[in-house]
Amino acid sequence: MIRPILKLLSYFIFFLFFSSTIYAQGKEREIIWSDYPYPISEESKERLQFGHIVVPETRNSENPRKLKIAFCIIKGNHKNELDNPIIFLPGGPGGGMTQAAAYYTSPTDQWKERLKFTDIVFFDPRGCGKSEPDLCPAMDNPEIQYMGLMGKTEEEINQEVVRILQQCSDSLSKENVDTNAYGSDEVARDIEDLRISLGVRQWNIQAASYGTRYGQGLIRNFPETVRSALFSGLVPTVRNYKDDALRSFSSSFQLILKDCKEDPNCNSKYPNLENQLFEGLEYYNKNPLVIAPEEQKLVKSNNIIINGEVIAQGIFQLSYGPEGIEIIPKVIRAVAEKKDWVIKNFVNSIGDMFSGNSDMYLFINANDNPEYGEKMDMTGYDNFTKKLAPYFYSPIPLSEREQALYLDIEQDSLQEIPIASDIPVILQTGVYDPITPPGNTFITAAYLTNSITLSFPGQSHWARPNPCFSKLITEFYRTGKIPADAEACLGEAIPIQFVTNIVYNKGIAEIGSKLLMEKGNQIYIPLGISLVLVLIGFVGIPFYGLINWLKRRKKKELAKEKQPWFIWLMTAMIVTFGILFYLAITGSIDRNPYILGFGILSNWNWIFWLVYIILGFLVYTFFKSRSAPERNTTKFSKSLAYISWGGSLIFVCLLFYWNLLWPLSS
Repeated sequence: MIRPILKLLSYFIFFLFFSSTIYAQGKEREIIWSDYPYPISEESKERLQFGHIVVPETRNSENPRKLKIAFCIIKGNHKNELDNPIIFLPGGPGGGMTQAAAYYTSPTDQWKERLKFTDIVFFDPRGCGKSEPDLCPAMDNPEIQYMGLMGKTEEEINQEVVRILQQCSDSLSKENVDTNAYGSDEVARDIEDLRISLGVRQWNIQAASYGTRYGQGLIRNFPETVRSALFSGLVPTVRNYKDDALRSFSSSFQLILKDCKEDPNCNSKYPNLENQLFEGLEYYNKNPLVIAPEEQKLVKSNNIIINGEVIAQGIFQLSYGPEGIEIIPKVIRAVAEKKDWVIKNFVNSIGDMFSGNSDMYLFINANDNPEYGEKMDMTGYDNFTKKLAPYFYSPIPLSEREQALYLDIEQDSLQEIPIASDIPVILQTGVYDPITPPGNTFITAAYLTNSITLSFPGQSHWARPNPCFSKLITEFYRTGKIPADAEACLGEAIPIQFVTNIVYNKGIAEIGSKLLMEKGNQIYIPLGISLVLVLIGFVGIPFYGLINWLKRRKKKELAKEKQPWFIWLMTAMIVTFGILFYLAITGSIDRNPYILGFGILSNWNWIFWLVYIILGFLVYTFFKSRSAPERNTTKFSKSLAYISWGGSLIFVCLLFYWNLLWPLSS
């Protein structure tokens, strides 16, 4: 009697083991191949495959809903099948990766090297990118995303948030959507199904920011399918989500101010930054800057209101990357000096940096993070953080946790359990990171026993290219092992070099804003007309003079015709100015692209004196032509002179109209 029971029990245990193994390994799913949905050159289409894998919304349930998960593949220059490809996992949460695939069809040298032995897979998590369906697209409308900028009261914002959430909840109920099926573990199961369906043996994971949570979900659920992982700007599972953003930003911000103070050039140019910062934020809280729809690109139907909180959020966004950090002292000075036009320009240049998939940002965060959206606890804050706190959080009564409850999301406390693994992992972080600080990476590293943490000086959440690190990663993907000399790359990082040699130029900033708002025709058309007229004279006057000279060589009796060489010299100066101005713009961009939000590098400011010389030429030639008409000049030659003079006048007037020239430029 005992033996049959033991036998039955052994069968039951085997069944449990077998069924769990089958579940853990995923299933082969239907793949629907289609054309790549983003712009791409014809020759690149041959190297890229795009498709959707069809997966159940909720596994191990009777829910019939199916999802289409977008992915694409760039095949490497080798004969192997998809064996150990690199899979890109996007940040956000809410971001997608398939759109980035077009960039890798013309890869850098290091990616060319990697494509000699591997392939790349780009993945859009469920509900994100080109994956279908998009649960609540109305939440992505600019009027919803930027409610805090539209001058509404707390009560009005709260009512609008409740209305949108209720609308979203009603639509999801009609479609029988399981709102608890959108966390990192479900994303990991989609990736596992994709692996089986593509015939991939193991993944090399490359993930940044929130993509590292997806990567950790993959390691948690399917460790045998991960060969190696590169995690940059890691979002750990072991984390308190109540107020990390404020603490992390404050720590990063204080480090930026400290480094500027210790830099002789920065400190002499921008002294006393902390006091100037909070004085400026308080001023704009009391005197908000109103930007009309035609002056900004965020909300086309409403004015937007810029106060101290919005400015603090802009500085937070700038601190995501080294280029932004290098310009933050100048931003603080501009705020202290009440340079409204600088603030308007930065609203256009960085205002939509984090716009996008608001619904999935909420869904994924709420599913993954048990304390997501809870109110912050001021205990233990230092004085700087306490002063920063009122400007960092928008006073919306409805917390994100309460928003999640409207959508019937049951937050999963299991997600905070640390993930232990001996898979080879490189953890990259930046010392200035304001959202995923190095401390979080070190916490996770304690559980990843075969990992190395590289905390790069001069880097933030985003990093500058580091040739040493790029070569290291190539070797890492080639061998699946962490190179022994990995830490040597820390010394190759480019340090933060605060930009101090900037001269204000309102015109450059305003032209940049017009281009960002897709109003380039207001610049290109009048500028093109003036330059065409100038070039007609610049090319036509010497060419016509050469023809006359050749004619006189053949016919000695022809009279010498007087050419408008003074006018030609004026057009030559305009052409010279145009070339120098182009070099000034590109030189400023090469130093730091945010410089154009203020003007240009000060060492290029001298070129504008050429325009005043040109203006003097215009005045001189005008009065000379009126007082002493030219003799021995044909109608054609006069026409060239008039065209050149008119083009030069239009060009100079445009520079004044666009506020490029002093005194309108400052």
